[in-house]
Amino acid sequence: MSARAAAVTLIGLTALFGARVAGQALVAFGGVGWLPPMTRWYSGLLPYSALLPLQIAILAVQVAIVRQAWRGSGLFGVPRPRIARALRGVSYVYASGMAVRWVVTGSHAIPVAFHLVLAAWLLTAAARLDAVHHTPKGDPSMNWLRTRVIALLLIPALAACATPEGRVGMQTFGRGVLNLVLAPFMIVSGIAQGLAFLPYTIGVGLKELNEALLKANAVPLDDSYKAAFQVSMSDPKVDQQTGEIAGHDGLYGRYKPEAMLEVNRAFHRLLVSQGMPEGKANHYVLGGNYNYAWTRNEILLAVMYRHPGAQPFRTSSKATGILTTFRPDQRAWHEPYERDASGQVIDEVIDWAALEYKVLRHDKVVAALLVLAAEAVKADKRAHDYWPTERRWRAGETAAIRNESLDKVKRALPAS
Repeated sequence: MSARAAAVTLIGLTALFGARVAGQALVAFGGVGWLPPMTRWYSGLLPYSALLPLQIAILAVQVAIVRQAWRGSGLFGVPRPRIARALRGVSYVYASGMAVRWVVTGSHAIPVAFHLVLAAWLLTAAARLDAVHHTPKGDPSMNWLRTRVIALLLIPALAACATPEGRVGMQTFGRGVLNLVLAPFMIVSGIAQGLAFLPYTIGVGLKELNEALLKANAVPLDDSYKAAFQVSMSDPKVDQQTGEIAGHDGLYGRYKPEAMLEVNRAFHRLLVSQGMPEGKANHYVLGGNYNYAWTRNEILLAVMYRHPGAQPFRTSSKATGILTTFRPDQRAWHEPYERDASGQVIDEVIDWAALEYKVLRHDKVVAALLVLAAEAVKADKRAHDYWPTERRWRAGETAAIRNESLDKVKRALPAS
């Protein structure tokens, strides 16, 4: 393979790995819904707060080597056959290990795919160290290298496309990255911002999040797991980094009508577990506006104090404007309402946040949602800006409101 062709291939492979790093960071810190969820991106062997700096360091080394290869200077600027043989051997072992991992586990397609990209990068770097500046036309060594690089890249492409989330991710990599790594004291500050902090919990390890909650004297995350999923946070089925529960059928963030009823049952169990009488707990409702959940993947979440409690009430439907009696077994009952047909107050909104609907597919995020909602109840907060915000939301200003919700947390976080 010619020196220039190897350098060009290295540039492409480096760009692919950079897109992978950017994509995971977008999910972790931006709460985006058009990329695969955090659990698809890594196995959790390293906390993400340690993994991201390592990924950035790898990218920096790659860029430095690509520069040498392109310019024909430095260690990778001239042929070095002995180093080339060592890199080639490492690439084969690396790629073989990832292939075996995929066959045995059948999981974490995205990290496996991009480990194979790194293996292809090492193989190409070896070819650059073997290269001369003028390769004869038709040199079989060039075809040999090209075949192996294509083979290594074909495997990750198929692996990443093995799930619907993977297909979406491969189509939408590289839209940028938010350079925000949450230190423990920043997590504590974020928790104080209520439901708006929810998207930021995706990139925080389960242990880190729980420690921050304990430091803030908040409702323990373990209590929330028990209320929502009937398992302890320390259960072997719970991934201690991602918080996902093995073998658990996802209910939330999947357009299932029973999800609203179940999350409120879990919320009431959590409040009662913290010492609140059951009769009082029934006055607190988790709900919101789901008009754009399907079309835009965006929801306006709210926790409110409902004066009628778990009773039917009569008010104008937000969908039709027709006077309607709403009952607790209906999804529309869980939307916030200002007043009933006689002018009496129905709801006082305690806290709210706009976020991407599919972040609720994360078990850890659902548990964090219940904790943050319970903390808002404990603080006896009131969000008087909810009603004008909801009117803007129904008018279609969803993206602007979601950005405002995220910015609220960013402004409150102390400098790292």
